[in-house]
Amino acid sequence: MNLLLAALLPAILSPSAVRIQWNPAAGASSGYRVERQKDGGSWEAIGETPLTKFESAGLEPGVLYHHRVCPILTSGCGKWIAIPDARTPSRSRLEQPGELIVSHSAGIPRVDVGSFLEMDGGLSLFLGSFTGTKDVSRSRIARVTSMDGGKTWSSPAILFEEPDVSLLHPALVRMKSGEIGLAYSKLRGGNQAAKVFRYSRNEGKSWSDEIPLSDGSISYMTGASDRLYRLSNDRLVSLVHGKLVNVGGSKEENGRSGLGTDVFISDDNGRSWHKSNAKTLTVNENPFAAEVHEYGFWETGMVECAKGKLLMIGRTATGWAYQSRSDDFGSTWSEPARFRALRNPEAPVYLTMIPGSNDILMLYNPIVDVASGWHLGPRTILAAQISSDQGRTWHGYRELAYSTAGQWFCYPCARWVGNTLHVAYHHWTDFGTSRFVIDTRYQKLSKEVLEGKN
Repeated sequence: MNLLLAALLPAILSPSAVRIQWNPAAGASSGYRVERQKDGGSWEAIGETPLTKFESAGLEPGVLYHHRVCPILTSGCGKWIAIPDARTPSRSRLEQPGELIVSHSAGIPRVDVGSFLEMDGGLSLFLGSFTGTKDVSRSRIARVTSMDGGKTWSSPAILFEEPDVSLLHPALVRMKSGEIGLAYSKLRGGNQAAKVFRYSRNEGKSWSDEIPLSDGSISYMTGASDRLYRLSNDRLVSLVHGKLVNVGGSKEENGRSGLGTDVFISDDNGRSWHKSNAKTLTVNENPFAAEVHEYGFWETGMVECAKGKLLMIGRTATGWAYQSRSDDFGSTWSEPARFRALRNPEAPVYLTMIPGSNDILMLYNPIVDVASGWHLGPRTILAAQISSDQGRTWHGYRELAYSTAGQWFCYPCARWVGNTLHVAYHHWTDFGTSRFVIDTRYQKLSKEVLEGKN
């Protein structure tokens, strides 16, 4: 077979992504392995797929790329199929950051996004408002509100604060009872943390006392923002990660930490919580230990992709996302396994179902570059992809935000209101300061635009 004739011309999706395509190969019952080579560089594995197409993302604009695929046979990898070369286009605009809705200030150099919810006649976004730039700096839970569908936003109002404790990672949910549930982390330095829960019966005008959510089985138990879910059976699920291994102090002290995820569930509207997984979910691989200070399976995101069937995707230190699945509303979970459809730096993935469909929308950072020396790749692109098969393959690559000046966009949170998706995310700038400053950026996207129909 002429290997070049076995492949089709790549389709340019954006300055950071191309879709490669090829004709079926005999014996490829287990799918295809995909590799990529930047012009003048080395070949690297970027994924596996059961399909005869693959979206290669996280590319540099204006660069020539080579791709190849091989059928996965029972005896191993078959003959390589060479894909015609593709040169990504240059950027037509220097920046596409989204709308700035909450800016840092001298007293608040860092504003971390949290969680959206429709409440009290408007759309509220809960935030972490930091008095310093570090992860362990003191933070308060703040709130901004839009009464006009996201066109304008109020100034931040502090809701919860404690003198010597950092409150962060808010997550909101509307419960079956109509009450609002709020989970957040309480951090005391780099090695002691817990997750707590409150509820409101009057649209956030007042809140219950704190209810313990995490169980204290690990001294440091926290979790990313917006990781509180209501399932189709009205069960509440909170994803919590903890430090299983800690050597040399916290990461602020250049220590090394191994982290794992525990799943806490409530069947009584958040009044009590218990851990569902018998064994903490983790990935004991740290192949780039010189570049990263944390490893494991953490800052996981989740979606109910069919009734009772849950997909969890987590951050690791391997250069790949890992996945765990549950078929019983989160009561039991599979061991984390490499998500061979998704290369991923040390950055969290956000998942949500597209209304009126069986499609999953994923928001993520696509660039993996171990040589960059921090988090296995710069978060200069925030992108979206869609899965129509419960997360096994992905398509519809779209850039939401990007920077050509080294600024970062990450940690998205999102909420559907009808067929409109409201998205907020971190915007990291001024890396030359004591650490960096973080603003909150925002976009409003229609279902039709995300699905490529408009």
